[in-house]
Amino acid sequence: MKSIGKVSYAVKKRYQDKTYKRIVAVVRKEKAAVFESKLKKQGNTQSGWINQKIDEYIEEDEK
Repeated sequence: MKSIGKVSYAVKKRYQDKTYKRIVAVVRKEKAAVFESKLKKQGNTQSGWINQKIDEYIEEDEK
């Protein structure tokens, strides 16, 4: 019998796999540290910032 935690994890993972696509960027550690620090100072998250930039990029073509 699965524990509640494992079932909950499986349900969340299934939803995320169905709904989202993971985008990975490979950058040098030093650059990542500066990026993360700046995001933190501005109160942003990596996902939030990347999603905002993707939206702006898509909207460029719609104008």
